[in-house]
Amino acid sequence: GAWLCNNQCRSPQKLNGSIQHSPEIKPPFAAVVARLGRDFTGEPLAMAAYGTDGRLDHVYSNLVLVSYAQSPDNPDLVTVRPIAELLNILPAPLGAPASPEDGYFFEVNSGRGYTIPLPFKEFLDRHGGFEIAGEPITGLAQINPRVSRQCFRNMCLDMDPSAPAHLQIRPAPLGVDYLKANLQSPKQPTAASQTFQQLTIQVWEAQEQVASNQEQEIWAS
Repeated sequence: GAWLCNNQCRSPQKLNGSIQHSPEIKPPFAAVVARLGRDFTGEPLAMAAYGTDGRLDHVYSNLVLVSYAQSPDNPDLVTVRPIAELLNILPAPLGAPASPEDGYFFEVNSGRGYTIPLPFKEFLDRHGGFEIAGEPITGLAQINPRVSRQCFRNMCLDMDPSAPAHLQIRPAPLGVDYLKANLQSPKQPTAASQTFQQLTIQVWEAQEQVASNQEQEIWAS
C-alpha cells in the first residue's frame, strides 16, 4: 500500500487519516447494484472472489451478492447470500398475527410468524422485497437505546428515530462482519492432521508494456 501511493500516504497530514479505495464493481454485479442502489447495498469491501461453493461472491457493507452465472454479463443469475445464519443470527420464536396497524404479518408456519413494521415493509418494497432481503427470521428487537433491528435471511434492517429522516431506516452493516469472519486466520493444523491439496496460482499484469512514467498493476489469484 505504501508503494502504491508512495509518499502521499506517508505525509504527516495523512498519518491520522485513512485512504480508502472502493473495489470496482464489474459485471454481473454492476447491473444489480445499479437497480438496488448504493444506499441499500453499501460500498464494496473487497474484490469479487470465489466462495467455498465455487460461486463468485462480492461483499458489500450491507450484504453479499453471489453470482450463479456462467457468463459475467448475466445479471439475472445474481442473488444475495443468506449470511445471517453464517453470522450466527439464529431465528427467534414465532409470534401470533398482529393487527394491520402494527405492521405486515409474514406467516412462517401454522399461522405463526413475524410482524414487520410498515416502514420496514415499505423500505423493502422499494429495494427488491423479500427476494433480496430473504424471509424474516426475527421480530423487531432493541439493540441499543436508540436503534431497533429486525433480521432477515440475507440482511438486517435498523431503525433509528433520532437519525435524519432519510437515514432512520437503513440496512445493518452485516457485510463488514461477514468479511471479518472470512478473513480470520485459520488455526495451523498439527502434523498429524495436516493435509495437502492442489493449489493453482494465476499471476497477470494489467498492461503488457508501460512507459517509465506510467503505473503498472500485477494481479495474483
